[in-house]
This record gives sequence, structure tokens and C-alpha cells, in this order.
Amino acid sequence: MGRTKTAPSFNATPESLTFAVASCANWEAGFFAAYRDMAERGQSGELDFVAFLGDYIYEYGTGEYHGKSGVARPHYPSWEIVTLEDYRMRYGRYRTDANLQAAHASAPWVVTWDDHESANDAFNAGAQNHTDGFAEGQWDWRYNQALQAYYEWMPLRRPKLSEEGHLYRSLRFGTLMELTMMDLRSYRDAETTAANYANPERTMLGSEQYAWLQDTISLSEATWMVMGNSVMIAPMRILTIPGNDEANEALRNAKGTTTGFAMNADQWDGFTADRDRLLKLLAEREGNSFFITGDIHSEWANSIFYGDKEGACEMVTTSISAPNVDEILTEYTGIYHPEDNSTSQLVESAIRDANPWVKHVDYHAHGYAVARLNAEDVEMRYYRVSDVEDPAASVSLGLSKTWAPGQGFTS
Repeated sequence: MGRTKTAPSFNATPESLTFAVASCANWEAGFFAAYRDMAERGQSGELDFVAFLGDYIYEYGTGEYHGKSGVARPHYPSWEIVTLEDYRMRYGRYRTDANLQAAHASAPWVVTWDDHESANDAFNAGAQNHTDGFAEGQWDWRYNQALQAYYEWMPLRRPKLSEEGHLYRSLRFGTLMELTMMDLRSYRDAETTAANYANPERTMLGSEQYAWLQDTISLSEATWMVMGNSVMIAPMRILTIPGNDEANEALRNAKGTTTGFAMNADQWDGFTADRDRLLKLLAEREGNSFFITGDIHSEWANSIFYGDKEGACEMVTTSISAPNVDEILTEYTGIYHPEDNSTSQLVESAIRDANPWVKHVDYHAHGYAVARLNAEDVEMRYYRVSDVEDPAASVSLGLSKTWAPGQGFTS
């Protein structure tokens, strides 16, 4: 039993839309207080819907990926999930959580996936342990097991599958917003080295999904094109921090790359030609653009540039519970690191210095975000959990940012 909300009709003119944005819920790393707060906002009527941007579940076996104090609560099944039955049981385990149940019952959800709904670092032809020797079986088979379970457990219709899969889709909310939910795992090429990031043959979207985006973006007359985006589109330069091995190790582990590189291969930085093509489509369109993003277990507010023009913005939500820098540092050093520790602050400062388009970054918070969109601007609110390892943790507003077309971030 739950409540939903009918979207505005195609030509309706809603004054505003308010929706939650969430990502990265690791069962073993902590509890789902963020979902409890989200449910309360949904039940009060504050939220029009919830956009979930990937890593709804994690595929790992028990103890393989946990919080700073160890396993908060064990996975079921206890092994890494591979078969259809495995995936079904893992979703079932998640749905025993009362806060997650309440969040689903409080408002409609619009969802897409990232990699952990199937396997870590998934791409069009493989994933971790599916590249050399197929250590965990043939990738096509496992991918189809994961996709079947995803459609069984998540609130979306299964379309008539196109040749390439077709999990992506768009939803129109009157004249105010067109929401595109991209699938950035099923069609992407494998990660590569920095020398190949700009190769025009490399793709994140695939030809079929790009053609769909091209039509959707060019034909939509909505004021805002909102891009449901599982990995960060803003560029991210990572610099070595002189004399601080701990901070550099945190950067390496948090980003999945080595310091000194200008880009992260798992994000849009590893597919710069495809990113340029997408941003060109948005630049040619009359209207505003807003990226909503998950994946990176940290809060970000980014300006997005089309050449030298600031033409869009990006709100990146932190994780519901998956580990971020303080957990990584605790595991790496064996010494407990509290949230907002000095090394985390040093990492944040280094990121801002190297990336002037980053207007906010926070590497230690867990929680979710809320966007309030109207014709003139978008307000981004970042809600934070007091202690992800406490099932009774409180949730409060940590920061609010506002972006307006033609003005950039005004707060």
C-alpha cells in the first residue's frame, strides 16, 4: 500500500517541481535513515517523485565492501550474487528494510541503474571478473540475469526491448521539465588509459541511445531538460597533494584512479568525445539544462560549460550509505577517522583548487538531495545523516545551493 502522484499533463504549466535524488545504498555499510527522512517528505506531500540514479543494491559477498566499523548488517545471500535467484534474494533482503519500504510507499520513483545492480565496473562487454578468463561466467548471461531481476523488483515498465536493450527513457512533466533517464552501463566501452579518453570512437551512450537523446533533446519544448545521470559529467582534475601520502591514497581510492591524472575513466571524463557531443546537443537547444547525478559517494554542485559559456549545472548526491573518504581512510590506515576530518578537508580543498567549476564538494556526508525546479532557477538541497551506522540517526539540511540560467550559482 502506498501513494503516488499523477504527473502534470503534457501541456500543463506547473509553477514548480520538487523531487528527491538518491544513489548508492550499501546494505552492509550502514542503515537507511536517509530513506526514512525521504519517506516523511514524500508523505507530507513535499516530493513530487524520487529519482534514483543507480547502485540500489550491491552485488558483493558479505565483508567485501563495508563501513568503517565493519559489517553493519550482513548480506543475504552471503556470497557475491551472480544468478537470477541470487539477485532476487538480494533485492528481497533490501526490501525487508522498513525505511526503504516507507520511501517507496510515499511517492512515485523514477529509476535507472549503474554498475552494482549487475557487477562492479560493468560495460558493454564485461565487468570486473568478466574480462580475462571469465572468472564468474559469461558476461552476457550474468547481465541478463541482473536485468531480469531489476525489472522484476524495480518500479518501471519493461518495454519491448530494442536491439541494444532499451532501459533508457524520458518522462514529460508539463511544459516545465523533460526528464531523461540514461543507461550509462549497458552501451559504454571498457575503461582505458588517459591517452585514449578523447578517442572519438569511444562511447558512453552507444549509437542507439545517442540517437534517442538527440531526438528527445531537439524536439522537447520543455523549459528544463533534466538529465538523469549515473556518473559525474563535470570534468574532474586530480592533483597530487605534496607531502601527504594519506590524502593522496584517499584520492586514489575514492576516485578509482591515480593522482596526477586529469580525469576519472569511469565517469564522463573517460569518454570526452561523447560528452562533447551530448553537451553540443544541449547547447543548441532553447531552454535550460540540469544534470542530476549519483555514483561518487560525495556531494557536488558543478557548473557545466559549453566551451567558455556556463550553460548548465550539475547536482551530485552523496551515497545513502556506501563508503566515502572517512570510511576509506579508516580501512586504509587502520585508524578510526571521524567525518569531516582534516585529511578529508584537504582532499576537498585540493579538488576545488584544481576544478574552479566545482562550487561545492563534501567528501564525508551520507544522505540524499532534493531539487526544487521552477522556470527561473533550481534550488539544490543536500540532506545529511548524522551517523550512517546508527539506525536511529537524525537527518538534517546540510547545505543549499541555487543556480539560475545566465547567472550561474547565485548562492
